[in-house]
Amino acid sequence: MNARSLIIDNADAQIQYSPSWEANGSPNEYKHTTSNTAIKGESFTFKFVGTSVAVYGTLVAGTPPNSTYTLDGGDPFPSLTQRSTSIQYQQVFYSSPALPLMEHTLVGTCENENEGVQVILDYFVIETPLDFTTNTSSTPSICDSKPAPPTTIIVSSVLRGFTLLATIFASYLWYRGRNPKLMDIHNMHPKQNPTSFNGTVVSYQYEKLLK
Repeated sequence: MNARSLIIDNADAQIQYSPSWEANGSPNEYKHTTSNTAIKGESFTFKFVGTSVAVYGTLVAGTPPNSTYTLDGGDPFPSLTQRSTSIQYQQVFYSSPALPLMEHTLVGTCENENEGVQVILDYFVIETPLDFTTNTSSTPSICDSKPAPPTTIIVSSVLRGFTLLATIFASYLWYRGRNPKLMDIHNMHPKQNPTSFNGTVVSYQYEKLLK
């Protein structure tokens, strides 16, 4: 069966949060929004119709957040997050197995013992048949896998390209300096002076008339 993946932002009204979640976000996160909590027992509920669901979020450096995910009242599944040495965006927190096409309920719960570690939710990805219409408060984005990479990654790639071009140009100048036979074409084939040439022709024609 042909399917498509839809991105549901964390701020969509389809997702219900318990009171202690806070709205946050940065330019590197989907639609610049996240939902954050560090309080144990705080949860969200996401009801959707689809054949799979995945939860993405942001990891800060250090101890990963402790959260669990319960699908359709089943056993809680621990978060897939791991310890990171730097901030990481668009990381998979949870990914479900294949599901029947029907309404499902996903409940995510913060299990942190250390309230200094935040669970930072960014967006959800659900898979549906191509001809299926979802009910969301905003228009979901169609994606193949993930949203576009952060701007910082794109800028870094452009800078690496400029550095490579500069290195090639510098190598060419060094090679040219090491080989004196590489002369400028203008020095090898000097141009005639148009003024002198034209003067010679005019002088020759004038003398011919005098004769």
